[in-house]
Amino acid sequence: MGSFKNFIFFQFVLFAILGTHAQSPVANFTTNPTSACVNTIISFTSTSSANGGAAITNYIWDFGDGTTGSGATTSHTYSNSGTYTITLVVTNANGVADAEVKPNHVTILSSPNSSFDVNGLGCTLPLTVSFTNSSTSGPNISSLWNFGN
Repeated sequence: MGSFKNFIFFQFVLFAILGTHAQSPVANFTTNPTSACVNTIISFTSTSSANGGAAITNYIWDFGDGTTGSGATTSHTYSNSGTYTITLVVTNANGVADAEVKPNHVTILSSPNSSFDVNGLGCTLPLTVSFTNSSTSGPNISSLWNFGN
């Protein structure tokens, strides 16, 4: 009879361990876009799962720039260029929490500055005009001229 009690006790402990694990929520999220210019609205959407446990009741976001947000969906605007680590912590109705951390997940680029210089303005035909690009330069920045003709 002792081995039967041990067997039942073992099953109880195993169920308690597995049951507790199954009740933990699993945090996850998507971001759109993950790369943008300064002052662009970035959307964050939780894709977290209750994982068979109590419903998720709390969502806390850390945007990596000293600001936080809440809710299953939220948005944020970055005012400085850089690469940011995003963290979402979800908590279920039983107070059990899980976090998803995505290092270097959002890249914010400096906004380009478009400008040009014009030489040769006049009013005699044929008119010869030259344009010099004095815009911001850097990686992922290109220029396209459109003269409207």
